Amino acid sequence: MNSEIISKYNLFLNKLLDHQDNFKSNSLNLSSKYEKISSKASSEIFSGHFSYQKIRSWSEQDDLGVPVQLRRLLSLDSFTFVNFIRYLRYLSPDYWARSKFQKQALQDDLNIIKESGYVNLLIKNPITKTPFVRDIYIKDKLKFNSRYLRYIYISGQINKYKLLSRREYSVHVDIGGFYGGLQGILFNEYSNTTFISVELPHQLFRSFLYHKLLYPEVVQIVGIREFESYMSSATRKNGFIYLSPLDYDSITKITHVDLLTNFLSFGEMSRSNFDNYMKSKTTLNSKSYYFVNRFISSPKYEQTYDANINVMDYFIPQTELKLFDIFPIHHYMITKRGFLGRDGFRNVSSPQFELIQTK
Repeated sequence: MNSEIISKYNLFLNKLLDHQDNFKSNSLNLSSKYEKISSKASSEIFSGHFSYQKIRSWSEQDDLGVPVQLRRLLSLDSFTFVNFIRYLRYLSPDYWARSKFQKQALQDDLNIIKESGYVNLLIKNPITKTPFVRDIYIKDKLKFNSRYLRYIYISGQINKYKLLSRREYSVHVDIGGFYGGLQGILFNEYSNTTFISVELPHQLFRSFLYHKLLYPEVVQIVGIREFESYMSSATRKNGFIYLSPLDYDSITKITHVDLLTNFLSFGEMSRSNFDNYMKSKTTLNSKSYYFVNRFISSPKYEQTYDANINVMDYFIPQTELKLFDIFPIHHYMITKRGFLGRDGFRNVSSPQFELIQTK
């Protein structure tokens, strides 16, 4: 199985980077966080330690965790043993407070989904029907996890503000989509849309595998050359497109963009990467924008990321402001982490904003 995955990844890379011979030596100016993630992911894949179970839950990223319930263990699947070990861990007194705050945050986020009127989206897109899911929490006869509730809320907002069309053909570009969970939900709502994901290669590979199992009949296009050929073809259908960050500027030369989104990764990037995206013609030529990010990437007393990006950097010239507010999902989450040399349960270093702009 591991050799099969390595072979698939090599084929994926050949398509994705077929015109980028200098990709490995070319500096992407990644932040320290993404340098670490990218390096570790490549090491896991090529050393044979990567598996389908690690598509959305691995050592560096996951679905943000949920307490393991006994009824989750009754659903026998490939994650049963892992979840059983996690269940035993949560029985330790060291995890009692963490479990309490996790349950509280999950309930708060679920209440926000209910208050916003997006429960039907959660029912229509059951998490149990998505592939590679380890973390499932059951509450009020609903099944979800923390990251999935974020995707449900964002999908609801996209529908509320009519950022994509159900009737007319649309193009959605998402920068930094991790395993593709958001676009997996959106495709079920907006099947008349081309979904473009711009990410680092190992993340795009996760999305590619995830979408393949979720929608096996839907076309998947990898790399800018295949994308350009596909978009000019008379037989073009809607589907999923996977592009390297180095090809981002070329998108606007090939197609219009109805909706450009980024959720949290902009605020974790290096300043040079962020500026390259925000000043790109692909960004400036887009029709609408939906951003969720930190108000301050690196606050004075807790310099979380190595960039001086703040909320003022996200406003696009000559757009109409449709929404600017606190992003409510995860806003009330409390986690155990260090601050000024002391461990404790506390909120995040910077709250997150929700910003929608249109032309």
